Amino acid sequence: MAQATHLGPQSSSESELFESTLNVLDILPARTPPETQPEPFASDRWNLCSIDTWPAYSPHVVVNWASISNAEWRLSAKEVSLLLLQPQLAIDLRLSHARRKPYPPWALPYQRISYWRRWLNYLTDTGHLSLKTVAQSTCDGFLSTITPKSRHIAIRALRDFADYASVLTYGGYADGFRPWGNASASSASGQTGLGDANSKTPVIPDSVFSPLLAACLHIVDELGPTAHALMVQRDLLRTSPSMRGGRRLNFDTRLDEYLSSLRKESVPLPLSPNAFGRTHAINLAVVALNIGMKDPQALLRPDRWTKLLDAADELGLAENGIRVEGAGVSQSLKAVAALLQLVSTACHIVVASLSGLRHSELAAIERSAWRKEILHGGITRYRLHSKLIKGEPPGGKREVWTVIEPVVTALKMAEMVSPSQHPIRLTEFADRYKQLVAWVNDEGSSKGLARIRTDWVLIPRQFRRTLARELAWRPNGIIAGKIHLKHVSVATTEGYAGRRGESANAFLAEIDAERRLVHEAETRKVIAAIEAGESIAGLGSKALVAAVRALPDATNEGAQVRNREDALIALIKAKSDVLHLTPLVHCWFIDPERARCLRGVADKSKPLVGSCQPGRCVQATVHAEHVPVWLSGIEALRATIKDRRVPSGERLRANAKVDEMMRVVKPLLEEE
Repeated sequence: MAQATHLGPQSSSESELFESTLNVLDILPARTPPETQPEPFASDRWNLCSIDTWPAYSPHVVVNWASISNAEWRLSAKEVSLLLLQPQLAIDLRLSHARRKPYPPWALPYQRISYWRRWLNYLTDTGHLSLKTVAQSTCDGFLSTITPKSRHIAIRALRDFADYASVLTYGGYADGFRPWGNASASSASGQTGLGDANSKTPVIPDSVFSPLLAACLHIVDELGPTAHALMVQRDLLRTSPSMRGGRRLNFDTRLDEYLSSLRKESVPLPLSPNAFGRTHAINLAVVALNIGMKDPQALLRPDRWTKLLDAADELGLAENGIRVEGAGVSQSLKAVAALLQLVSTACHIVVASLSGLRHSELAAIERSAWRKEILHGGITRYRLHSKLIKGEPPGGKREVWTVIEPVVTALKMAEMVSPSQHPIRLTEFADRYKQLVAWVNDEGSSKGLARIRTDWVLIPRQFRRTLARELAWRPNGIIAGKIHLKHVSVATTEGYAGRRGESANAFLAEIDAERRLVHEAETRKVIAAIEAGESIAGLGSKALVAAVRALPDATNEGAQVRNREDALIALIKAKSDVLHLTPLVHCWFIDPERARCLRGVADKSKPLVGSCQPGRCVQATVHAEHVPVWLSGIEALRATIKDRRVPSGERLRANAKVDEMMRVVKPLLEEE
């Protein structure tokens, strides 16, 4: 490791800490290939792209130090950056406030250098000639120019010139001054939600998530194959023998065949945005591409141009070009590129919505990263291989997730429409998302797709949080119609059995936390309904009603109110801990021995909700939200009874079942 050396400044651009010829790549706690060109400390452009542990989600950059106008402060920023990247240097210099873990090189341009540039240039513009003249009011003025959600990052960047001041060649702020003192960056910025996992990342609302996922699934399944066919045809035309300088083709024959195929399918000739003074704005470049001609100007030969004019008069002109024979598909080069981008964006959103992977882990997925496994009993599972990035050393580590088939379908399609080694990686997500929404709300409406709200700011990390909430709160909710959400839950839970702290395990913990919240919320709702006099049904209703009525009365006396609140909290916790939500009933799994679904079952650790007998179990209650499901089942049984093809014995059993179900829900129907 290269060591810092105290040389004494010989000019305004030399450092006391680092030699001007020092290769900064030697300082980094990351590997670079042996043949990599050195990056001198004195250079105002550092190319860090050769680092082989650079994560896939972060674009490679060249650090431009020249954007800091003051030469002395530019040198200070360089010195701080190396002390951040290699903290052992700061430890050796006994800096108490210095960072103790290596700062990721890929985070440096966005979370440090960009803010240093804005801060130092702000000081220049406001007349400061030295960092020692900076006061808290100066920092407050600068912070007001920063977007509120990024202010905590800016505060950390500003503090670097205080934490490393004692060793910087040109010094830092005045002795003892540190912007915002020792307050945390989040509290100093006024962003109270930072650090709170439950409020930091919002859940995508149903009005956005449901139509978005439905549209993306449609795009992957329906438009994906068309986009791939157009891409193949485009690439085939671009690599035709004549385009590569190979053998000469009979272009007159190929032109005749091309125009004949257009006439056969009544397809207009490709339109050019510029007529170039000609009578018809025929896109010669696209015509040449379709017949494999290298030089479009050769189509202006009189006999060929006459053929094109006749076809244009007969068929007209339109924006098209790349054609898939026999499929009736014709698109311009621009339209093909837009369609491929649309499909690629949809693939990313499907995988992000249904896998539970973080944004960084999605970007790290490489081609052919999934595996299909057939388990005992013929059960199919899909394993997805990627890298765990968060909390890991540079380069991350290999991790395996369990996903469902629609995720694999989207991954396959992403590989078909993208040549990238990381086909699901998506840069400029905000712009790509806006383009997808615009397509859905315009062209997608003709295909029966629901509109997507345009006022919701969607960011990639919201997908993971939303999936966790869907699995916990809405097991029969908005995406169950297209995706078997129970399958997602089973596959996800089965596959996410990693060690504590790993991505998969952390996602499972997030699902469990959301599930506890929904159980508590549902228990509160049930208790409030009972206290309001609403009816509940089922054999477990008497015990539940008795427990609620046993709560102390709320009076104006403080002690009574506190006693009731304490008792209510205790009851909510006791009931929510044993609650299992199903479409038919609420199962209060207090005593496994009394559960009808577990009779004759050895493992009594949890109820078998698929074998629930609601009308015969003393731990089941039926509520108003369950009534539509019960009535639907009753109507289905009555249809069976009326069917003369059904044996008489079966009709008798169905009739008895109807009577039993009606007895259960009768109290709720009478209330209505």
